[in-house]
Amino acid sequence: MNTDKEQQMQVPSLEDCLKLLSGESDEQRLAGLLLVTKYCNKDDHDSILKVYNAIGAQFLDRLLRTGMGKGKVAGSGSDDRDAYLHLCITILAAFCRVPDIAASADMVSKIPLVLEVLEKESASSYVEDCYEILFLTSTASENGVAILFESGGLNLLATQLPLLSDGSQVLELSLRIIQVIFSKISLDAIVSRHLSELSTVVVFVARQFGIMQNALKFDLLQLLCVILTSDHSAPLNKALRANVE
Repeated sequence: MNTDKEQQMQVPSLEDCLKLLSGESDEQRLAGLLLVTKYCNKDDHDSILKVYNAIGAQFLDRLLRTGMGKGKVAGSGSDDRDAYLHLCITILAAFCRVPDIAASADMVSKIPLVLEVLEKESASSYVEDCYEILFLTSTASENGVAILFESGGLNLLATQLPLLSDGSQVLELSLRIIQVIFSKISLDAIVSRHLSELSTVVVFVARQFGIMQNALKFDLLQLLCVILTSDHSAPLNKALRANVE
């Protein structure tokens, strides 16, 4: 029987994982990713940055596309796609907790893919991680907000808001993302391109204002005041009446 000391010696270190992540084969990198989830908690930014630099953005992009059925990592099969997608989304969310990584061009470029995952996998266990990626990338980078908006992020959020459970972390993240969009994108652009979605958001946010009992409640009130007292109140009121009917 192995002693506790022998068992401890068999556990790979972070350095062992980094060597696998820097390996030449996809199999090595996948093994490293599976192991490294044990070492990187959300507050350990130094370790997360080491892992990110070791694995490289190109492999992460291929892994994400493999999970989406748009590519193929060596050694993967069609039956493994959901597992690869779950792993990749979990890892990307961990990376985004480091602001410099969240603001990077490589991470921002994945926003359209994450939106696509959310659209197709809205009931999956990693949906919260998808919302966290969108929130952290859009918060860390103005370019991230622009990409999110141009890629139909507001449309997707408006569509999924009614499907989210009251009081859930996913709902709060969704509302936080909407706050970021309205703080960085002009209301002119939102009204001209997404008036229907805007009316859906206003109705839902007003409902949540009556339900929520935390600090976000007052942020929502401020958001409603900005929207409803703007120069666009007339077309918005018309859209709201159509929404209610």
